[in-house]
Parts: sequence; structure tokens; C-alpha cells
Amino acid sequence: MKLSHIKRRTAGFALPILLGIAVALGGSSVPDEAPRLWLSLATLILLIALLPVATREDWSRPTQFVLLLSALWLVWCALQLVPLPRWLWSRLGDRSVIVEGLDLLGLPINQPMPISFSPLEGRLSLAATAAPLALFLLVSMLGWRKGASRLSWTVPILGALSALLGLAQILTENSAHLYFYENTNPGSPVGIFANTNHQACFLAMCLPFAAAAIREVRGNWRSGDEDHAKAIACAVLSLILLIGVLAAGSGAGYLLLVPALVLGVIIARKPASSKKVQIKLPFIVMATAVLSAIVVASSPVLGGLGLAGLDTSRTSRIEIWGLTGEVAADHWLFGTGIGSFDEVYRLYEDPDTVTRTFANHAHNDYLQAIVEFGLPGTLVVGLGLLLFGYLFFRVWSQHGDEHRHLKRAAATALLIALLHSFVDYPLRTPAVACLAATCFALLVMDPANKRGKGRRSTQQPGSHANKARHRVI
Repeated sequence: MKLSHIKRRTAGFALPILLGIAVALGGSSVPDEAPRLWLSLATLILLIALLPVATREDWSRPTQFVLLLSALWLVWCALQLVPLPRWLWSRLGDRSVIVEGLDLLGLPINQPMPISFSPLEGRLSLAATAAPLALFLLVSMLGWRKGASRLSWTVPILGALSALLGLAQILTENSAHLYFYENTNPGSPVGIFANTNHQACFLAMCLPFAAAAIREVRGNWRSGDEDHAKAIACAVLSLILLIGVLAAGSGAGYLLLVPALVLGVIIARKPASSKKVQIKLPFIVMATAVLSAIVVASSPVLGGLGLAGLDTSRTSRIEIWGLTGEVAADHWLFGTGIGSFDEVYRLYEDPDTVTRTFANHAHNDYLQAIVEFGLPGTLVVGLGLLLFGYLFFRVWSQHGDEHRHLKRAAATALLIALLHSFVDYPLRTPAVACLAATCFALLVMDPANKRGKGRRSTQQPGSHANKARHRVI
């Protein structure tokens, strides 16, 4: 077997393997968790290896725009870690609370200080972005046939494995060795995650890809044994994912099922050109959802988990958002630094009301982005959201594209993560962030594989000269 053939075959498995590693190691939002650190190190090495090749690619304009936004955001986050003279640092937002605290401790500031209130967490958080960036580049560089086309099965399988792990965690009487992280929701089916809400979000993001797999099977149906096997696999994967979301007991997860199921039904519909008798898919999905809900609600093991996602503690999201708004009002211009929210929030809490329960995130990623990134970073995030909105409406308005079902699955999955970000922080978990980055790569990718090498290889000799001559004339 030739070496080039081996490389081509190996490249086809690179994306599923890397995505699987990212999901397995990236289930916690805590920057200094050991699995996250190993993931950051591995993907940083991969990213460094990909960059020389990436610079030679002829990217599409949407891909170039995403890479430009990513570069601008990384540069700004890095600048927040650069030490500044005290006279300049003290003018970048309200630093008086830090100055007063250090003065009381007898530690006057006589040395340069960075914009970031927490440089160590900032460096760890910045390193964690290597994983989603590496996934985005790898998907884009592999192209549609070697990379994207495998995701309609890879993503649901990864989600189903996490859902099965979550069920095993509670069916085995909460065995400690089945939980990946020390800081987690004990007694809950968190799967590979540390948080039930993130488990529910991830599984809901996987459902549209299961719908894309169903659409693929229905569109290529030949009534053979392979077709029946794929149909059974799709049904089993979808059912496991659905039960996993319901069993997680996340209130937000239940709401996220609405766009996942509604848009998933549209994705899974058989092509209009097909003349075969169609089974009423919406009724099947509705019946399956109701049956799964009944199973979860009536099970003595799973019963009551639906209350797990409701915030009944004194530290409610409304209170957190209110105090976060005060922080944002003081630091909206330059921000407090990526990964600094935990420490900054504590500075604004009322000492008389502080308990052992504390907020490590704003539970609203858009509000936290204003606090940490300031105006420059927030503008970059806003441009990314505008780009997603354009791509979302474009992919759902397209007709006749044979690849649109997978693109619609990616758009739906990314929509789910962005909606969840209004009440939580799923994208600060590397596993969810990597899947979101993969979805973004699918949205900006050209299925026709119009990449630089392909275009250059099809040019006729002298074509450059002819173009130049035409411009002169």
C-alpha cells in the first residue's frame, strides 16, 4: 500500500478521533482541571502543526472572516495579560477596589499590572481555546468528503456514549469511579461532563446530527440489509439521546429540546423528489418523546430528576445577573480579563450575605463577555453572532443542495448552544466549544471543496498571463 493512500485513509479518521478526545477530556469548565490541561497541551501542539499548512490554504471568504475574528479576539485576550504601568492601569476601569484592598494588606502597587484581574486563570482559559480552534481548522482543511461527511454519525455516537454513561452513573448507585470530575453534580447523570446542564445541552446539540443521519438513510434507501441496519442504529441513537436529555433533569435542557426536535424533524424529512410512501415522522418523534418522558418520570431511579435543573438556592440567576451588571458598568470598556469573573465577582459581593455557595460564572455568557472582554472583545463576539445569523438563515433558505441537511444540523446545534448561553455557560466547557467550532466550520465550508490547490490544479497554462493581459486592456 502506498504511503499517500495510507495518509488519505488516516486523514479520514483524524476528525472523529480528535473530536472524541475533546469530548472525553473537555467536560469541565474549571480551567485547572487535569483533563482540560492535557487537552489544551495536545491541541496546542496540533494547532502549531496545522498553522503552516493553513497559511497556504485558499480559504473561502466566510472562513477567512471567522479566522480574522478569532485572531482579533485572541490578540485582545493576550493584550489583557500584558503588564502596564500603574498610572495607565489605574485608569482602565474602576481599579479602586483592588488598590484599597492591597493597601489594607500593606501591599502597595509599585510594579506594572495587567488589565486582567486574574492572569493565571487568563492564561489557562486562553490555552483552552486551542482545542476548538484546532477542530475548526482540521474540519476546514479536511474538506467535506474526508471530514464533514462523517459527522452525521460521529456526533450522535459520541452523544449516545455520554448519555449511556450518565444512565450508568445513577443505575449503579452513583458509583464514584464513573464520575470524571471531583467538582460535579453527584447523584445526577452528568455523563462525561461535570454539570448536568452541559450534559443536556451537548446531547440536545447531537440530536440534529442524528436527524441528518436519518435523512441520509431515507434519501439513499434501497431496502437492503445495510439500510435496515442503519435505520435501526439511527432509531437507537436518537432514543438514547432523547432519554439522556430528559434524564439529566435540566430545565434548560427541556426547553432546548423544542428547537432540537422541531428543526430535527425538518432535517430528517425525506427528499421531496422521492415517490416512496413516507411514514409520518413528526408523529413518530412526538410519540417517542412522550414515551421517553413517561419512562423517566415513572422510573423509581430517574423520578424527580426534572427538578435538578431548577435554581431554588438563594443565589439565583437573577441576583447573579444584577450584580454582574454592576461589574460590567465599571469595566465595560477594557474588561477584567478572560477567566477573571470568579475573582472579580467576589469583590462586589456584600460581605454580610456571603455564604459557602458562590458564583463561578455569570450564568449568562453574553453578560460575562462584557465583563471579561470589555468593548473590543464584545464587538468581536457580536460580529461572530451576526455572521452566524447570516449563515443560519442562508442554510435554511437553500433548496436543492444535497448537503444542506448536514449544514442545517450544524446550524441547529450551534443555535442550541447559543440559546443556552443566555442562562448558562456551555461554551466555556471545551467539549461543547469543540462541537460548536466544528458546527461553525460546517456552516462556512464549501461542499464543492473549492480550495486553493483544487483551483490552482485546474488552471490552464498561461491563465495568469491572460488574466493580467485582460486587466491591462
